[in-house]
Amino acid sequence: AAAVASRDAALAALAAHRAPEAAARLVALVPGLSATQRGQALYRLAGTKPGAAALLAGLRDGTVPAADVGVSTVDKLRTLLPGDAQVAALWEKLGGDAARVLRLGGANADYSATQIALRGPFTVECWVKLEGAISNHDGILAAAGQFDLNFHAGQFRAWVGSGAKNIVVAKKKTTPGVWAHYAVTRDAAGEFKIFINGELDATSTAKHAGDFAGLDVGRTMPTAGGTAGWLAEFRVWSAARSAREIREGFDRSYAAEPAAARPATLAHVFGGANWGPLHGNARVEVADDAPALLTPAEAVAQAEKFARFRTLANVRGNPEQGRTLFTALCLACHQQGGQGGQIAPALDGVAHTGVEAILRNVLTPNAAMESAYQIFRVVTRDGAVSDGFLVEQNAEAVVLRTPGAADRRIARGTIQRAGYTGRSLMPEGLLEGLA
Repeated sequence: AAAVASRDAALAALAAHRAPEAAARLVALVPGLSATQRGQALYRLAGTKPGAAALLAGLRDGTVPAADVGVSTVDKLRTLLPGDAQVAALWEKLGGDAARVLRLGGANADYSATQIALRGPFTVECWVKLEGAISNHDGILAAAGQFDLNFHAGQFRAWVGSGAKNIVVAKKKTTPGVWAHYAVTRDAAGEFKIFINGELDATSTAKHAGDFAGLDVGRTMPTAGGTAGWLAEFRVWSAARSAREIREGFDRSYAAEPAAARPATLAHVFGGANWGPLHGNARVEVADDAPALLTPAEAVAQAEKFARFRTLANVRGNPEQGRTLFTALCLACHQQGGQGGQIAPALDGVAHTGVEAILRNVLTPNAAMESAYQIFRVVTRDGAVSDGFLVEQNAEAVVLRTPGAADRRIARGTIQRAGYTGRSLMPEGLLEGLA
């Protein structure tokens, strides 16, 4: 451990040194460093002009792998070298603008003063990642005494004034530190619905059709605190989006699209560098783990893929061949009838969810996943990276599970960092690889 700490300190000193030869020496060492050390070294190099020049030279001659340069590193380069063509190309390649999110620090004054009005049918949707101890201090849109979309007791809900109070409450709890998409709709009759990651979660029994005005993004009504977390791709529609529209559109982006190309009912969209008039310590920042949303072209390609497999799914197949494939591909992680792995959700009764939901889970696992089934990554102090299903974590250790192997216990003292990656344990391309 002492040797690792000494090596990290030496690398940090080289990265911070102002002499061009020090930066060049560090770049020359990059190929022999661990993945974690490479990422840290490149991020530090991007903070000085000699370091930035050496980093860019390393990219040009192949010493620095392009895959090791993250969005946050390129964002630092953009600040240091505005107008540099190589940096601009890197930013565009990494989708840097799409990685910009609204950061809210937990103070009552941290929000965007958008002053949105909601009248008649509407849909409000956005991606959210909250810090721990989630409460009604955390929310996505509010105006005092009228309307508050908050996370009381860790459950997303719509609070309305005029006696209606909690008009609809999500059944699922919110997992801290994990990106999830939330949508609220209200139809012409005043019925509210909540959707989580594109799927219907709750429907109101009461109704409320009144108007709301002066709503601010990221604001909540309690004065003792505010939202502590991040928001991405915030959208307001002047229509109650259907379940299918929400399911097919929640994982795509409209923020970079010209206003003339957007749907007529899309009234407001905030994302990228545009988050409205920021208040308090609210700020726009780059997040390496921001949701990877589809561009308009990617959304069209995905719709075509769904249409192709939807047609195949509705043609009678070969049950025995299906059983063989299911056993080989699915039961390594899932269970059915008491057989199979213990990593993913049990599939008993999955047929009742319908073809559309099954296709969504198999074709786009990273969009439709439950938070508990995201890949959990552990990086140890020696630079080793371990991915798997999080079985348990406590003050002493983290326990990971992977298919076909015994659970692995990693001592807390050896861990540099650990957390969810935003990627599903379910692999992509399962159907695409079949005849």
